[in-house]
Amino acid sequence: MTDGGFHNGCVTICQSKDYHNEIRDLLQRLGLDFRERIRVNIKGFGGPNNLPLHEFHIPKGTGTVRRNGWFKYAPYLSKTVSPLLHNMDKRQFLIFWEEMLKGDGSCQGNKAGWLWCGNKGKANAYTHMAVIRGLATTCTQVITPKGTKVWRVTIRDAQWITSTPSDKRSARIQLEDPQENEVVWCVRNKNSTIITRRQGKVAIIGNCPITSCIILARPTKSRALVVQKIGRGVRLAPGKSDCVVLDITDNILNHRLQPVTLAQAIGKELRDQESLLDMLAREEDEEEKRKAAKSDDPKERKIKQKQRDKDIVLNILQHFDWKRNEHGYWVVEVGALKHRIALIPAKDAPNMWKVAARLAPAYEQQWWSKRALPLDWAQNFAESEALKLRDDPKAVMLVDRNATWRLNPPSEEQMAFLNKHHVAYPTDDEGHCMWSRGEASEAIGKKIEQFKKRREAKQKVTA
Repeated sequence: MTDGGFHNGCVTICQSKDYHNEIRDLLQRLGLDFRERIRVNIKGFGGPNNLPLHEFHIPKGTGTVRRNGWFKYAPYLSKTVSPLLHNMDKRQFLIFWEEMLKGDGSCQGNKAGWLWCGNKGKANAYTHMAVIRGLATTCTQVITPKGTKVWRVTIRDAQWITSTPSDKRSARIQLEDPQENEVVWCVRNKNSTIITRRQGKVAIIGNCPITSCIILARPTKSRALVVQKIGRGVRLAPGKSDCVVLDITDNILNHRLQPVTLAQAIGKELRDQESLLDMLAREEDEEEKRKAAKSDDPKERKIKQKQRDKDIVLNILQHFDWKRNEHGYWVVEVGALKHRIALIPAKDAPNMWKVAARLAPAYEQQWWSKRALPLDWAQNFAESEALKLRDDPKAVMLVDRNATWRLNPPSEEQMAFLNKHHVAYPTDDEGHCMWSRGEASEAIGKKIEQFKKRREAKQKVTA
């Protein structure tokens, strides 16, 4: 990768520094057959002190003479960085990087050091591997006195590299025209944070839904900025039930964002020393008394009370106790029958999640999301289905992806809805809908959800 190359079918490693002792020990531990030659007074090698050059020659090991050579490591030996190296975990990568610095790197004292890359593809690969493993990295293009382009890569075992706005090296966000043969990569981590790198500059667009405490430590005249900061902490996340906002700069009061009471937030009257559940029970009793004065029909009162309870559960008490198991899945149990819903990391999409479920009584696994989703999206989708199971035990027929009714053709009512609202669906040669009843039901549900959002938006504008 650094001080090595291929010569006459052998892998040749050249080193004049003290690292030649480490190279020899490593080859011996691996049990590789090799021969070592020491050369002196070699022009261009050995540095200013003209140190002796140690050459290690390792055979391929595929000839008639049985020798333990480099052939079994061939998939890893690539000057352009083998794809197999991307499978290293963080600890392995840090060891790999430390050894790379010994070859083509420089390190002074306790500083992180830097690696010189004559190939831009290698610099791209190293910075990409570092970022997705949670390491801080920089990449700078340098022109040598001879006019050759090289790239200097720095990697630190830190979460981020910080700089002040007055520092000319600080990141600046600006629009630029694309360059010829330019490659821009973008990754998304487990928190749905988007990280991009272009021309050695790394830009991070934060999105951390697990944040549960916001500290407003910088005064600002921008009301939108204050609201945005608070919004970072009020996003949903598994295992998160609240968010604490500490304002030590009076931003909230200065911008008239004084917190409202719980009673104001939910539009209900809370009396002294009365909890939310006490208030709900009191309102139910008062409502029953008012209805009893107007109607003696107990069935009517029961139906209306049931509808009110359902609305309250959906809008106020939407909390699920997500727990992480030993496999790294987020799991929640719903209802008396203990239906299990899980958020599972997607194998084909790093830092993305899929929703699966095991419903009573069979508890057979079924996938609820056909494609991978960011963690917060997957959680919102899973909880919307979980609410149906919790509030109505019979709703299992609606959410069960293995239910037999889903395989039937769409009903006349479904087709009428799809055609009326211009919902596009695949058709066969005769123009018949190719969706199953389950697929049509999901499409109708999405359309109804769109209608609800439009109504809510209109109501806000009118208000």
